[in-house]
Amino acid sequence: MIVVLVYLGAATGIIKGADNLTLALVFAIGPVAIIGVVSAAALLAFNLYTFPYIPADSGLVDLGPITGLWWLAVIVQFFRLERKARVVAKSAAPSA
Repeated sequence: MIVVLVYLGAATGIIKGADNLTLALVFAIGPVAIIGVVSAAALLAFNLYTFPYIPADSGLVDLGPITGLWWLAVIVQFFRLERKARVVAKSAAPSA
C-alpha cells in the first residue's frame, strides 16, 4: 500500500510541477513542461490501471525512465538558466 501511495504522490507531484513550469514561460521550458505533464499523466494512468502490479509486469511500457529523463532535462535547463542569469548580472554590474 505504501508503494502505491509513493507512486501516486510522485506522479501527481510531477504533474503539478510540470503544470507550474508550463505557466512559467519566463524560464523558457515550455516544451519540457508539456512532456512532463504527458509522461506523468501516463505514468499515473498506467499505475492505476495495473494496480497492484507494476506496469512492466502487466505487459505495458514502464514510463519511469521517461519521467527520470524529464527530471534530468529540467535540472539541466535550470542550471543553464542560472548560469545565463549570472553572466548577464555580471556584465550589467557597474565597474568601480
